[in-house]
Amino acid sequence: ASHVLLNNTYVDDIVGGGETPEDLITLKQQLIMLLEKGGFQLSKWSTNYPPLLEPDEQSLKQVTLCSGDTPTTKILGMKWDPATDTFSYEAAPPPTGLTKRLILSTIARLFDPLGYIAPVVFYAKCIMQRTWQHKVGWDEEVPQEIGNMWIQFIEQLPQLSTISIPRPFPKTDTSYQLICFSDASELGFCAAIYLRATNASGVSLTLVKAKTRLAPIKTLTIPRLELAGALLLAQLIKTLSQLQEDLNITDIYCFTDSMIALSWIKT
Repeated sequence: ASHVLLNNTYVDDIVGGGETPEDLITLKQQLIMLLEKGGFQLSKWSTNYPPLLEPDEQSLKQVTLCSGDTPTTKILGMKWDPATDTFSYEAAPPPTGLTKRLILSTIARLFDPLGYIAPVVFYAKCIMQRTWQHKVGWDEEVPQEIGNMWIQFIEQLPQLSTISIPRPFPKTDTSYQLICFSDASELGFCAAIYLRATNASGVSLTLVKAKTRLAPIKTLTIPRLELAGALLLAQLIKTLSQLQEDLNITDIYCFTDSMIALSWIKT
């Protein structure tokens, strides 16, 4: 339980799991007992293992178990459906208007810390950057070209709700590997990390985390942006140190298609 509290606590929410139902029950009991010593009472539970939600003599006095009326649970900007054990997104209707302030407000609502919808957020930020290039005031209506791009974007935004992402990582018969990529264009640069697993059904790659950055308004060369992408990738890998420890990952492979950036890194 201490490991979960130290590494899987987000503000006042604790996210954890187990390999077997017995592990879940043990973790639940340990969390209750450990937090009770500090005067903390757990008040909400959500799980894809329904028997865990059944009150027993110990938990009845200490935990208010969720009723299960709500099919999904909000977690880190996404929705988690315990029935299917998948993550999904809910795109709220954006405010009407074509001012820079409203565009920024809509982008701020796309909370995506793991980068599963990074291309969507990146495109929205590109539109926002154009408003800066045109020196548009906060409450001024954006130029028609930018306005048309934004209207097309928000019309397609509800399609995010169709995305379904499996929560568990696939099992592997060998050791896990991290396969990492970085790339760049004149608009910006990005990094993405995948978890590679092998089993009887074949090889699978699962997106673990991704990150994007806009290129500065001041023009930079593509090789310089490629190098920035490689740096972003190194920083992203560092954020997964706990995952590497938990899954005993020792093999990490990084790829970039820029020979110039590679030569700079080697020197």
